[in-house]
Amino acid sequence: MLIKRLIIFIQIFFILPLSATAIDNHWAESELQTIYQIDGIYIDEPDSMASIELQESIFKFAGLKIVPEEGLKRYWLIKNMVDNLGLPEATEEEITTVLGDYTDRCDYCNKANLVLTRARKCGLLGGRTSKAGLVTAPKEPVTSAELVVFALRYMRIKNYNLYH
Repeated sequence: MLIKRLIIFIQIFFILPLSATAIDNHWAESELQTIYQIDGIYIDEPDSMASIELQESIFKFAGLKIVPEEGLKRYWLIKNMVDNLGLPEATEEEITTVLGDYTDRCDYCNKANLVLTRARKCGLLGGRTSKAGLVTAPKEPVTSAELVVFALRYMRIKNYNLYH
């Protein structure tokens, strides 16, 4: 019993504070702490590609029926979330306006632009900052931090829609 208490003491005062500082000053620090507090999901490498195991945990947490895949693209995650939320369609004019600040907007990808516009309008999509400016990065793999942020936003939007 004494050994068990000693191990818990060491974890609380030495291991956990060190691991918690790994996400200090990260752009998604608040969300990473939230997911840990709510569901015990700890992200030690927030900027790495989201692993299959993390995807499984997050999809289960958010109630999403998405099949995890290695290198899950941001677009497919966003598309699944937009489809599940049943968001209203967007017009061509809205697409131009809403995606106007993104440097990677595709001029011939109407279906993708429609999904990204719907996600942006409801607050699901914020965008990545790159050297070129703000991007949606739909073809890029979702990072662990992005997966958490998208999941928490998705749940907030879903719950808001249920009550309004």
